[in-house]
Amino acid sequence: VIDHKEQVIRVNDLKKTSKPLSLFPETMEYYSYWLQAAIYRMIVNHVKNETYKVDYPVEVRFLVIDPYMQMAPFKISDISMEKYMVRTIEALTKANSHFVQKDFSAPYELLISANREFEV
Repeated sequence: VIDHKEQVIRVNDLKKTSKPLSLFPETMEYYSYWLQAAIYRMIVNHVKNETYKVDYPVEVRFLVIDPYMQMAPFKISDISMEKYMVRTIEALTKANSHFVQKDFSAPYELLISANREFEV
């Protein structure tokens, strides 16, 4: 949603959960919704200037519906989003390493330490 009056772009993602609304922050971590939120922001930031000719900040919120059909919005704070962006860039860097090396035989951490000693 591009809100020209408030000069902000809002990404709203509807989620249905089998858990109470109060547990959504834990659900967000478990299902890596933080990664999804950061990628939404990256995509919108990439296209907003050229396609939409606006330079508004991007807000991401999850609109969550629980088993009791109660709904609540969970807006990602700027502080949380910055943490999610760092984690997402780290995850994408690891994924890119697999593609560059064409090696999917083990997790990233094991591949980069294959010839090094480490504690178990």
